[in-house]
Amino acid sequence: MLLLVSFFAFQETLTGRITHVCTDSDQGDYFVKGTTTEANEELEDSCEKDTLLEYFCGKTGPQVKVYLCPQGCEKGACKKGAQE
Repeated sequence: MLLLVSFFAFQETLTGRITHVCTDSDQGDYFVKGTTTEANEELEDSCEKDTLLEYFCGKTGPQVKVYLCPQGCEKGACKKGAQE
């Protein structure tokens, strides 16, 4: 069972209204495929060859970080070292 851990980038402004709620299921872990969600938009981590597109919650909403996986990328996450 996957434990969904989330965090909030912004909760309330000084006026008390909610301006931005964003969650990231993998908390930026390159070795776990995650989903970043804001409102009705879901962005899944993905691979382009050995490069990971890691979505995360920034100050203004979902953002993406491009990361070159040393052992390659597969199914939205970096591979963990060589299997023995």
